[in-house]
Amino acid sequence: MTTSIGSSSDVKRPWADAWQAGIGGVFGLWNPAFAGNPENAAQAHAAEQRELARRGTIRKELAARYVVGMTPGWHLARGLGGNVNGWPPGEVNRWRAKYVDERARIGVFGFGAYHFRFENSSEQVMRDTIAGLARGLGKA
Repeated sequence: MTTSIGSSSDVKRPWADAWQAGIGGVFGLWNPAFAGNPENAAQAHAAEQRELARRGTIRKELAARYVVGMTPGWHLARGLGGNVNGWPPGEVNRWRAKYVDERARIGVFGFGAYHFRFENSSEQVMRDTIAGLARGLGKA
């Protein structure tokens, strides 16, 4: 994910308007490759959220309402990360669980999933993904 933190004048007005309208969260799309150490990946992916939290009132509010979004990981396409090693479902679920646990420990408003298409659209993949992200909601 690439974001621009910008200056106060860049973000103050649109986000102030969004807050007054009752925005619930900021959805950050992270598409980790399910490979290597999931805790390290979670730490790296939280860097921009932590940077937001260090800057000004509105950015701190944005960081506090940060929702981590990721794909189920079975449809491999450029930029989507996921099961790049061809692991079986149990290994994918274990990796996702560790990643989600670490992001929850770091602090997020919530978790979300998207791109339930192609290989990501089977009932079992959807159940595993939602269950994996839901475990983090109790910790977030």
